[in-house]
Amino acid sequence: MTTNLSDLKRTLNLVCINNRLDYRLPDFFLLSDDQRLADPLKTVARMPRGSAIIVRHRHKGERRRLAFALKPVCRRREIMLFIANDIDLAIGCGADGIHFSEAAIWRNATRLRTVASRHSCHNGHHRPFLISAAAHCLNSALRAGRGGADVILLSPVFATRSHPEARTLGVLRITAITRDLSTPIYGLGGITGPNLKRLKNTGLAGLAGIEYFAKLLNKA
Repeated sequence: MTTNLSDLKRTLNLVCINNRLDYRLPDFFLLSDDQRLADPLKTVARMPRGSAIIVRHRHKGERRRLAFALKPVCRRREIMLFIANDIDLAIGCGADGIHFSEAAIWRNATRLRTVASRHSCHNGHHRPFLISAAAHCLNSALRAGRGGADVILLSPVFATRSHPEARTLGVLRITAITRDLSTPIYGLGGITGPNLKRLKNTGLAGLAGIEYFAKLLNKA
């Protein structure tokens, strides 16, 4: 493991660990992406125990291929596997959780808790799905929390290359939102080594990302 990745884990503990009171939650989320992390297998094989990957490829066939390819790797390395917006696939591959987009939350927030019971029924045990939800503002975060999300991925924290037109939340707004919600919040978007420590005392329970985490992990 490189010094960079070790430093990242120490910084994550410094910034977030006091706010992560639910032992089930990961240290950080890595998100797959059709363009920026099209094949996450190599990266996931280097992820530390206690982290999580969200498979969110748009193409159904590729999403399914990745889910079943990642499951044994995640099980071996004790990494949590989340599937985005595909309940049947999450059940079929034995995922640990399901991730809902902001649009899905606004369409039907009551879906969140029904997912957990389906998971228990289909897998013959009583460990429910962990439910994560995306949000880009306070109203969406509140809706996700009231709907039963276990964790909210709030973005964009800082300016991003992928969505340069998006209005950033910034440290002050992030801090205000975490104070208004009891649901644990993970920061996503534009997070890099130089700005990571600015998130201390914001109330974030963890962080999520694509390129920054992938680059560190692939150097390990």
